[in-house]
This record gives sequence, structure tokens and C-alpha cells, in this order.
Amino acid sequence: MQEDFEVSREEAESWAQSVQLPYVECSAKFRQNVDRVFHDLVRLIRQFQIAERQMGLEYISDSANTSGSSGSHKKKKGCIVM
Repeated sequence: MQEDFEVSREEAESWAQSVQLPYVECSAKFRQNVDRVFHDLVRLIRQFQIAERQMGLEYISDSANTSGSSGSHKKKKGCIVM
């Protein structure tokens, strides 16, 4: 049954490239690249969080700059995930 789940290295690299993620082979059994993958993942998550925060701040800033010019009293709200 394990043969049904095997993916060639080329397929895995191609998929990773298509979703713009790094490809790293690792093995928990042999403790190969496990720490590297974990640390790379943490760095990637932090980068996304920083980008998300910056987008949220830009949205709030843009809303504050345009809220006085339109006659509407509706306030736009932004959500920042930290």
C-alpha cells in the first residue's frame, strides 16, 4: 500500500515550485533536515504575518485618509492578526 503514496522527487519539486514554496527532503526516522524544515517554516510564517500586518496598517491608513472626504459616516474597520 505504501507504493500507492510514493511521489517522485520531480513531482514534489514541481508542485513546490508551482505553489512557490521551497522543496526540502526530510526524514523524521533518520533525523535528516527536520530542524531545518521546522525553522524554515517558522521563518515563512513570520514573513506572512509581517506582510499581513503591513497590509492591515495600510488599509487602516487609507480608510482614515478617505473617511473625511466622503459625506458618509460609516467607519471602515481593519483587522490585524498578530
